[in-house]
This record gives sequence, structure tokens and C-alpha cells, in this order.
Amino acid sequence: MLKSDPLYYLIEVGQYQSLTVAAEKLHVTQPALSLAIKNLENELNLKLLDRAYNGVTLTPEGKEVVELAQKAFAYFKEIENLSHSSQQKNPMSISVYSTQALNASLMPHLIDLYYSKNSGSFQLFPLSNTKPEEILQKHPDAFVLGIFNEARTFSEQINAIVLDKSYSYLAMNEDAPFLAADIKSISVKDLVHIPLVMTIVPEEQSFQNELLATIRKYGEPNIRFVAHDMNLSPSLVAQNIGATLFTLFKQLSPSVTHPNYRLVRIKNTPKFVFSLLYNKEMPKEKVDFFLDLLKQ
Repeated sequence: MLKSDPLYYLIEVGQYQSLTVAAEKLHVTQPALSLAIKNLENELNLKLLDRAYNGVTLTPEGKEVVELAQKAFAYFKEIENLSHSSQQKNPMSISVYSTQALNASLMPHLIDLYYSKNSGSFQLFPLSNTKPEEILQKHPDAFVLGIFNEARTFSEQINAIVLDKSYSYLAMNEDAPFLAADIKSISVKDLVHIPLVMTIVPEEQSFQNELLATIRKYGEPNIRFVAHDMNLSPSLVAQNIGATLFTLFKQLSPSVTHPNYRLVRIKNTPKFVFSLLYNKEMPKEKVDFFLDLLKQ
């Protein structure tokens, strides 16, 4: 089956009659654009472009392919408009309970996506110390997003979808003096001697709370600074005040990809999961809609 990208590329090349200009407009490299067009020609067994030193022009076959592709894209747009119109007529309201960490890292993007696709209402509530089972029993039409110990189980009435998994890491600057540069992992026992910058959040489900409880089996953690603001910890780590504890979820931890950050795996700690919880009676259409938002 033909892919849509090469056809769209061909339309742009035909419009500008230049691979260089089309590549700039498409934000791709010229070699990548040339290869995509060449592969399209091979797949169709047609010559689509006449190439010359001063530019490119569509062959008769190329013009016909472009005309058909433009019609196809117009139909795709009509389908999108139909879907959008249906959602406007039947708005789907969403209620989500999530942790402070998720509210800061994921929710702004998720809410923007929601309102770009739906005219309903999006309500966001703090997960706080309330157990997910209690929330979903009281609010059966709500979703719960959280970070949980992988071993945790929920009631039979709750579906739990694991969106991502992570081990526990110690995050610090590359030049931090707390550990030798060649150390790639550390035991929980050795964490007692590492200065820590902690973000204190009220959620019972906080993975940091679980790790601190594990560290305390070997001694009192060396907590150098306690932050109540999620945005404060990175600047303190950058100043080598201490290291911080992280789970590395692709959607939730963009800050740990900072080039000056060093991640050290914490051995013998539970694996944590980023999960979506909801009642089994939740309509499939609503679950699929919310999952689609989370995957974008």
C-alpha cells in the first residue's frame, strides 16, 4: 500500500519545481526527499520527475499522480472534518485524577490535545492521598493516571493499562562529586551517603516515598534540600546541591534527557509503571478516545 508522505512530497516538489526549496518547506533534508521520490518512482514503475541542472519538472505521469494525490488528500480532509463535526455534536467530557508530577509534566499537552478534538469539558483533579479504588467507586466515569509499584494490584472492578515502565534512577550533573564517573549503578544501601534533593508531594502513590522507605532500612537518608515545587529540583541538581530520584518515563521525564545529566541505576528497587485506571463499565468509545490522546 502506498504511503502518504512520498505523495505529499511529490506535490510540494511539483509546486516549487525545486528539490532544495521543497525540502526546506517540508523540513526534511534534500537527500531524504530525493530518496523518497525515487522510491515512489520505483514502487509505481513510473518516471515522475524530469531532472535538470536548473530544477525539476513533473512528467505527464507525475502530473497525473499529483492530481490524483491531491484528490485523495482532499477526501482525507473531508473525513477529518466529518469526525470533528461528530465530536462537536456529541462532545465527550473527561474527568481525570492524577498526581502533582503528572499535572506538571503531561497534563498541559494532554488538555491542549483534548480541546483540539472535542468541545466537551476536561476536568482535572488531584489524586492526593485518596486511593484509586475509592475515587473510581465514587466517580465511576473518571480516569486515574498515576505511577505505581509494578507489583501493586487493584480491585476486580478496575482495569489497569500499563502505558510505560521504568526502573529507579539517581539523577545528577555529569560533574557531580557524589559518585565516581565510572559507576553505572548503585545499591539502595549506598544511597544513604548520597546528598539528595527531594520533591515532597502529598500523593500516597509517590515512588519517591517508596524509595525513601527502602533507604531508611539502612539508615536515615542524607536529604540536603526539600522542595515543594516540582520546577525547583532541576535547578538545585544543576548547582550540585544534591542528586534526585527519578523514574524514567518517556512521556513524563523530558528534563532527565538534559545533556549535563547523568543517570545511575538504583539496583534492587521495585519497577514502577505509569498506568491508566478506569472502571470496567467505562464505555469503550471513551476509553479509546482517552488512550488515543495519551499516545500522541
